[in-house]
Amino acid sequence: MTTTVVALILSVTTMARVLERGEVSLRDAQIGFVLADLDQTIERNLSLGLPLNELQPIERILEQTVANNSGLHAIEVLGPDGTALYSTDRGALGEPIPPAWQEAINERLPGRPWRVEYLETVVIGTSIENDFGMTAGWITMILDSSVEPKPGHHLPGIALRAAPYVVLGIAAALVLAIVLGGRIGHHFRQLARRLDSQDGVTGPGDPAIRGLPQAIATSNRAKQEIDATVDTLRRIDSEI
Repeated sequence: MTTTVVALILSVTTMARVLERGEVSLRDAQIGFVLADLDQTIERNLSLGLPLNELQPIERILEQTVANNSGLHAIEVLGPDGTALYSTDRGALGEPIPPAWQEAINERLPGRPWRVEYLETVVIGTSIENDFGMTAGWITMILDSSVEPKPGHHLPGIALRAAPYVVLGIAAALVLAIVLGGRIGHHFRQLARRLDSQDGVTGPGDPAIRGLPQAIATSNRAKQEIDATVDTLRRIDSEI
């Protein structure tokens, strides 16, 4: 029964983890698509020969992207030195990025977006490269941390839905244990009765029962030999 309960609990936990991973993968794919699309748009404009701080259509594109994606607080385009050149948050324009952002940029893997949790937000960014493969700036997306799925948040719901099946599984295991226990107990009681009576020990189909006559006969012969030896010792003792 314990094994059944443990198996059911592990199944529920595994299902919750699979759903969480799927949810995280889907969210990351959506964010990655939006980030890559913006990055390509900006790099196409750079290829026309315009400097990063003169790409006027970028402001409208950033605002439309934020409006079309719930959970997205703001988008910023940063210069090479980390100063905000464009931002849907007007208060951030011209401001340097926080040290936590700069640390995440410095520790990023080549060719991969960087990520940092900052003041109840999640910041994801990637580099903007010019035609020479050099970093011309950065594009960052600032998301509400509440869009991040919490570890184990699916577990209560799945456990609640699985509770009836867990109860049924436990009940089935109990019934099976009772039935098997009764049959095994009956078998051993029957065997004990046959041993006591030494009758009917040749029950068909049971190797243990078929072997009982020989075992009993051997035991009786051994007992007789022991009795005879004891009698012999007593006679010798009396003669001495």
